[in-house]
Amino acid sequence: MKLNKLLYHIREKEDCIPTGIPSLDELTGGLPVGGITALAARPSMGKTPFAMTVVRNAGIIGRIPTAVLSFEDDSEYVAKRLLATQIGWDAVKSMEHDPVRLTAEQKEKIGKLEQIGFISQNIEDSSFLEKMKEAPVWIEHDAYVTMDELVSKIERLKRENNISLLVIDNFGHIAMDGYASDKEHKMQKLLQTAERLKIAVLVTARVLRSVETRGGTKKPMLSDIENEAFLENYASLIVFLYRPEYYCIFEDEYGSTLNKAYAIVARNKRGDIGEVSLDFVKKARFADWTPINKTFNKIII
Repeated sequence: MKLNKLLYHIREKEDCIPTGIPSLDELTGGLPVGGITALAARPSMGKTPFAMTVVRNAGIIGRIPTAVLSFEDDSEYVAKRLLATQIGWDAVKSMEHDPVRLTAEQKEKIGKLEQIGFISQNIEDSSFLEKMKEAPVWIEHDAYVTMDELVSKIERLKRENNISLLVIDNFGHIAMDGYASDKEHKMQKLLQTAERLKIAVLVTARVLRSVETRGGTKKPMLSDIENEAFLENYASLIVFLYRPEYYCIFEDEYGSTLNKAYAIVARNKRGDIGEVSLDFVKKARFADWTPINKTFNKIII
C-alpha cells in the first residue's frame, strides 16, 4: 500500500468520540472510532451513570448519533437515567410518584429518546428536555441475544440511523459466558463490527470482588477485571471507575472524597495512561473535578 494511503488509513483509525469530560478526553483522546472502550468497576460504583454521562454529552448535547443497548434495565429506566444526568437521580425517583407527568402514550414511546414527553414545567432545565426530545439517541433493551443477533442489531442501527457511538450496558451478558474460545470469538466479532461500521463502542465490565480483599486504597488494576485477558486483547481503551467513598475512605492525599471519583486509564493503545479526578454530580453524572481540587496524573508510555 502506498504511503499516502497508509497515512489516510491511520487518520481514519484515529477518529474519536469525545466523552464530554475535558480532562479525560485530554488524557485519552476520546473513545476510539473502530475500537472498543471498556469501562470497568465494582457494582454500585457508577458504571451506568458514567455511560449515561457519555450518552448525555455526546448524543444529547453533542448530537452525535448514539445507540444504547441494555441487557439489564428496560428502555424506560435507561431514559430516566439519562434524564437524571441533568436533574439528579433523586428528582427522577420523586417523579415516579406523580403519574400525571407521564401519559400512557409517552410511556409507550419512551424507548426512543427523542419521543420522551416529560412535561417541561416540572423540570428545572426545560432547555435540556427540549434537547432530549430531538436528540439522535436510540435505546433498545433485550434480556438476551446471541452474538449474531447483536451484530445484526448493530448493523440495523447503523443502516437506519447512521450511529457513530454504541454503548452496551452490560456486555457481560453476552461475552462472559461459555468457553474461553467462545468468549474470545465474541470479543473479536464485536471489534470487527466496530471497525467495519466505523463506530466507537463503549462497554461496561465488572471488577472482581478480590479487589476488596486488598489493603490500601483498593484502586483496581487490569488483573481485577472479569475476563480481563479478552478485554486486554481487544479493547483499545480500558478505564476504571473508582470512588473512595464506596470503601468508606472519606479523605485522600488531595482532601475530601465527598462525591469524588477517579477515572483510571489503565490501558490506552494510542498512548497515555493515568488518572483524572471527577465530580459525581447529583448521584447521576460525572464531570471534571472542581478546579481548586482537580488532579491530573498523566503517565507517558
